[in-house]
Amino acid sequence: LYVSKYPECIHAISKNGWTALLYAAQNGNANLVSYLLSISADFDHIDNVGNSALHYASAWGHITVMDLLVSEGCNVDLENDEHATAYDYAYSTAVQEHLKEISQI
Repeated sequence: LYVSKYPECIHAISKNGWTALLYAAQNGNANLVSYLLSISADFDHIDNVGNSALHYASAWGHITVMDLLVSEGCNVDLENDEHATAYDYAYSTAVQEHLKEISQI
C-alpha cells in the first residue's frame, strides 16, 4: 500500500475535508479502515459538512466498519452541520439497531 510507504498521507485532507479514512469507511473497506486505525488515523475527523467516518459507514450500511470505529472509541454522538448523528444517517433500522447495540446509546 502507498500509505505503508508514506504514512504521513493518512493525514492529508482533500478540498472537501475528506481523509483516507473517510473514503475507506464510505466504501466499506474494512481491511483498509483497520489498517488506517492501526497507524493512528483520526477516527473523529470531520469533513466540511461535519460528517465523520462513522457517519459514512452508517449511511452506507457498512456494519463491520462501524464495529471497527466504535471499538477504537470514536464519538458516536458526534453531530454534523445538520445536527445529525451517525444513528440519524443509518442506512436502515437494522443498522440503527446495530449501532445502538455496539455504542450503548
